[in-house]
Amino acid sequence: MSISKKYKNLYSAVLALKSEQEVDSFFKDLMTPQEINNFSERLEVAIQLDSGKTQREVSKNTKVALVTVTRVNRFLKNGYNGYRLILDRLHS
Repeated sequence: MSISKKYKNLYSAVLALKSEQEVDSFFKDLMTPQEINNFSERLEVAIQLDSGKTQREVSKNTKVALVTVTRVNRFLKNGYNGYRLILDRLHS
């Protein structure tokens, strides 16, 4: 699968960041507070699902809609392995 140039620019920009503060500044310029919150929630959902919690438990704990929890779970199990990669790195 080929990555488009505009995506490569974004990915390269993220890879160039060197600290949480730099990421925070870039994300605040790039996204709305709600978009940052949505991404953060999805990662939290993945973390909780990976720890063995049920989808309903995760939805209740995070206040994230069950449909979103289900979507994250589907990608966690059968996606592009992005969640798995990050979760494994966060655990190590």
